[in-house]
Amino acid sequence: MRKFIENGDKLLLPTKEGVSLPPRVWIALTEKLPKLLSKRYFERYPNDYVEVVERDLCVVKDTITTPVERIEITLQRMFQRKDKSLQFVPETIRLDDQQCYVLLSSAQRVKDLIEVTFLTITLRHYVEKLVQQQASSEAREYVPRSYHDGSAETLDSLCKCFLEFISLKMNELAPCYECDELPCSCHTMEELVNAFFNSALIEINYSELAHKFVESNIHHLYFFNLILTRDFFTNINVPSFLNDVKNMFAPSEEMLCDLLEIC
Repeated sequence: MRKFIENGDKLLLPTKEGVSLPPRVWIALTEKLPKLLSKRYFERYPNDYVEVVERDLCVVKDTITTPVERIEITLQRMFQRKDKSLQFVPETIRLDDQQCYVLLSSAQRVKDLIEVTFLTITLRHYVEKLVQQQASSEAREYVPRSYHDGSAETLDSLCKCFLEFISLKMNELAPCYECDELPCSCHTMEELVNAFFNSALIEINYSELAHKFVESNIHHLYFFNLILTRDFFTNINVPSFLNDVKNMFAPSEEMLCDLLEIC
């Protein structure tokens, strides 16, 4: 997030005022902003009150009375010293309430972009690197085929690999209320998906996921063609793919009814 100014030629130029946030911190901020902007919150806490959003980001509240009363907040990054104390860093940005609401209105677009990026850029990078290494080690040339390309099978395999990693991460993120059961039964599958799916999507290890995916498909000849020549990842419908992963983990009632009819 960076503030821009308009020069005499009506061009927007970046200023030094801005912050860079990892995806997990961005999501935590957008979840807390509505509370931070509420009138009750500002009445309850004095000016210069500091609210820690995440370990490395805090929000400082302020009320400006001239020319009219308005709410302003300052977002500032922090880092943790070796002695566990937190220290502010120069990276900061000051926003009024209107700018915060504009920020919130773009939150879903940014979230969607993050999801697409992880699948079509991050995971793709790791997978293509592994496949290219394998192709080089075998010293073979993989020519695109006009017949069955294995897209459906490969997408299904990716879905299953994704489900395995994201399930482990959701269970890792979910707090256990000392149920003394393995696996923990403090949360239903629906609760896990609703509360922890987005966080798990950000925090899973995409390098390890790529290794698992490649190992599961490397014996298929069409896999090399699909990854190296057919833009497999570019053609993934990300919202539909993630919805399939959620339904595999916690099937909807409609899906369960369909399965019962098939049985």
